[in-house]
Amino acid sequence: MLKDGFCNKCNIEVHKEWLFCPHCGSNILLHTDTAHNSIKTHLEGNVIPFYEKFINRLNVPFYLGGMLFCLPFLAFHIGLGMLFKVDTLTDWSWILSLLMGYTFILLVWNTQHLRKLTLNLFHFNESELERFHTTIIRQLEGILSNKRLLGYGFFFGAINTSFGVIYGIWYANSYLVASIMLQFFVEGLICGMAVCGIVGVVKLISTFSGQTEIAINYRDPDKCGGMSKIGNTLLQFSITSLSVGVLISLYIYLSPWTHRAQPIVKYSIYGWMAFPHFAAISVLLLPMLKLHHMLEKFKTLYDRLISRQCRSIRNELSKLVHSTDHKDFLYYIFAIVHYNQITDLHSKVNNLCTWPFDSRSGLIYIVSFFVTSLVPITQLIQLANTYQNILK
Repeated sequence: MLKDGFCNKCNIEVHKEWLFCPHCGSNILLHTDTAHNSIKTHLEGNVIPFYEKFINRLNVPFYLGGMLFCLPFLAFHIGLGMLFKVDTLTDWSWILSLLMGYTFILLVWNTQHLRKLTLNLFHFNESELERFHTTIIRQLEGILSNKRLLGYGFFFGAINTSFGVIYGIWYANSYLVASIMLQFFVEGLICGMAVCGIVGVVKLISTFSGQTEIAINYRDPDKCGGMSKIGNTLLQFSITSLSVGVLISLYIYLSPWTHRAQPIVKYSIYGWMAFPHFAAISVLLLPMLKLHHMLEKFKTLYDRLISRQCRSIRNELSKLVHSTDHKDFLYYIFAIVHYNQITDLHSKVNNLCTWPFDSRSGLIYIVSFFVTSLVPITQLIQLANTYQNILK
């Protein structure tokens, strides 16, 4: 939200629409938006959950930190298998440790992009900085608070561990049982914190779309009021959730559960496999609908205002068309120019897309969702056919 001010380098007065200072040539956009920089500094310095602090203390890239996080679990579990002469490679239990690392990496990546999403929301905000802090920023701080993250994490960790026990752990050795249950809990803990983020994104977009002072730029090249940045970020959140869903489905399908043959377990397994897909749809569809309604409201409002102004100008032109007064003639020429500008604006507003993403991103998502759904869908079809044959 760039406002008129002074160049920080040479202190000459500059306008908010200027790109470079006419005196010293420095890039104005890099240093004049103090409000933007203030929010960015606050987000990067204060809105940091505990797992990111863990990565920062390691002083390594977050993807490397994710791998370092899962390696002890993997080494410990395989080591127990070697110690007690149990083949932990053929039962696919090693996938769980890698899944923990991958999910942790995506959790950190999505947290970083959640802060970027909040910063992008500020670009559309026309209210005061303090009000943005008390609404959007404070809500983000609540989403990424350790209390809420751990609350979701422990809840899903307990559920994931319970499902593992219900499905039937195949180990007879108590140490291996404890090891796999620990991994069930940790994976559920990470996924629970991710679900907390998904719920937070939905609430954040709902709060944003409910504001009255939102700067939608109908001239933006993305043809959706500049909202494609937000929409594409939501698509990224959803695709990462889908990718985790694929690995979870693969692990559940490959694991030799001892209670797999029980009908209730069969159906609950596929339900648990489908949950990440439900979460992926939620983090995309619910915020997208909010943004869609917001853009539709903007489009309808501007269409009504422009149509009213066009009618007013046409009425003025009809009165001036037969006038011989020189002043009326000049006003007539001015009104025609104004009318052409208004009609051009009208066409731009009419062409405004009310879905905040481009067609390429939408196509990528549809393909991703279809591919990631193949495993649970095919298994459910096989299960339905099996029971249909039994009933016959």
